[in-house]
Amino acid sequence: MIRRLVLLPVLILSLLCQTGCWDRREVNEMSVVTGMAIDAGEIKKYKLTVEVINSPELNQKKGGTAAPAIVYWREGDTIAELAQKMNTGMTRELIFSHMRLLVISLDVAREGLFDFFDYMERSREVRNDFEIVLARKSSAADVLQITYPVQKVPSMKLNTQMQTLKEEWGGDPDIRLEDMVISLMSPGREPIMSIVRIRGSSEQGKSTGNMEKVSPDAFVFVDGLGVFREDKYVGSLPVEDIPYVLLADNKLKQTVISAACKEGVKEKFTVDLKETGAKIKMSVKNDIPQIELSVEVEGQLDGTECPDDLSKKNIYQSYESRIETVLAQRLKSVIERVQSKYGSDIFGFGEEMNRQHHSYFKKVKGRWNVLFSKAAVSVKVNAKLRRAGLVTNTFKAVQKKEG
Repeated sequence: MIRRLVLLPVLILSLLCQTGCWDRREVNEMSVVTGMAIDAGEIKKYKLTVEVINSPELNQKKGGTAAPAIVYWREGDTIAELAQKMNTGMTRELIFSHMRLLVISLDVAREGLFDFFDYMERSREVRNDFEIVLARKSSAADVLQITYPVQKVPSMKLNTQMQTLKEEWGGDPDIRLEDMVISLMSPGREPIMSIVRIRGSSEQGKSTGNMEKVSPDAFVFVDGLGVFREDKYVGSLPVEDIPYVLLADNKLKQTVISAACKEGVKEKFTVDLKETGAKIKMSVKNDIPQIELSVEVEGQLDGTECPDDLSKKNIYQSYESRIETVLAQRLKSVIERVQSKYGSDIFGFGEEMNRQHHSYFKKVKGRWNVLFSKAAVSVKVNAKLRRAGLVTNTFKAVQKKEG
């Protein structure tokens, strides 16, 4: 009897170990989606394009001339419907959990983004770690079909490109699904998104021959920053403004800035800003919001055309002063341009007003964008230069001494 009582739990545990997962899927029964594009449909509301990895072509040990990814599209009235209908032309089940890129055409963005972001947030298949960009002067589907010599899968190449741009220069806001949902649902902040564009022939860029050329027929580059009001695209800023938008929002990691050696001269020096930070103080005067932006930056001299003696402390102080002036002017210019041209608070100043003056913001949140467009903006910058690199003086300064 005792022996049976001992064996019973052992038998139960062994049965549990032999059970399988009820919804398991074999690898050879799935197709991994790495990219998705959403365009306006010709017949239905949307045209959904998916990029699926062609696994054999990514094997480094085997040669191959086929495309590294396969692109397939369908039209429908909702993204949820289309995601399920894709298998009308593909034999394997589509897996969206490894998606690296979502490309949206400007035509779709102008009409609004609520519909398909609602589906993506609810879907258990879609994760939060993919980049979202807009396509300008081409369809979103075309962006997913431009091949490359090095990183062959288009969506994975562009995802890596955007991450590098963000880390090295601050040229990408790195917008993910969660960021879009927060911007769409939170009062006091409007969405932004990088804009990409195809340079060259998109038709030739789709061929596998594009991967074999030293100078490809086409490639995709970052062309600007999309500005939204609520869920609709209203316009763009040039790519050069992106670091300043991120700095005003305290999201810039590092960037590079150039300034004239002194007022009225063409020669410039360049500073690599490694440490950046921003603080925002909000107030209200005569029902007009007051935005006080205080910025701290720290960096090193990257290069100079100035004939100045860098061994002198006052030269460094003058460079710091020039950086402070130029950075403050550019930050204020970008903010005021967004105020006057778009009236859309993409910087999140409304969120700060809500934190600092909640009772006031609660009354005005329905018309915050109107108040933002009238807000008074002041910018103060404190810059520190730590070192000049390995060389303590410039070639021009040496020539000046010898002459």
